[in-house]
Amino acid sequence: MVPDGDAALFKSYFDARISAKPDARVLLVSHMPLVSFLVEAFTQPGQAPIFSTAQLACIDYRPAGSGRLLERLSPQELALISV
Repeated sequence: MVPDGDAALFKSYFDARISAKPDARVLLVSHMPLVSFLVEAFTQPGQAPIFSTAQLACIDYRPAGSGRLLERLSPQELALISV
């Protein structure tokens, strides 16, 4: 996904694709600023968080609904998990 992509358009596409498997686990990879706009589109309008390089966001989401940002992890925090 490219940095200047349209988060709302992608969310519509995603909802259509995932509706057959609403419990699927999906990994999306993007860059700033799109990643902030995607998190906003899948969670709370008006709440586009800023991400550091290689940071991850975990969102609980159901198609055609809203989601909840569960956690954000930096690469340093991931290193602690693997120990």
